[in-house]
Amino acid sequence: MENIVDNAYFYGNPLSSKISSILDYTGSQLGYKANSGTYAYHANGNTTYDPANKLATLYNYLNLPSKFTKDNGSKQELVYDFSGKKWQMKEFNNSSSLSSTHSYIGSFEFEGNSLKLVHHGRRFIKNLKSAATN
Repeated sequence: MENIVDNAYFYGNPLSSKISSILDYTGSQLGYKANSGTYAYHANGNTTYDPANKLATLYNYLNLPSKFTKDNGSKQELVYDFSGKKWQMKEFNNSSSLSSTHSYIGSFEFEGNSLKLVHHGRRFIKNLKSAATN
């Protein structure tokens, strides 16, 4: 017998691609966790608030996400260059203390001052020594 994990219904304006709410009628604790609330969007159509993930998103002048803030106060801030290439991501805990910094230079990804990954093609090489010491 197959267990149904999700039976999600998406509500919104049929003339738009914007969702106003999502409900899951299975009662299952697996899969999508529906929350009450309304999705919010800005003029360019990007989501500015996601009630399911309790996540607010700000966008920069390139229309790229620049800041994610959870309802609990934790956040991520992203920095891009003029062409839209991501250079850095900073993560802050709910007391606004910096918890980690990821920097992106070419195909190299650093966590703090340690090399974490080297991206190539559709794969990556992970620095296991760096992960063990952090």
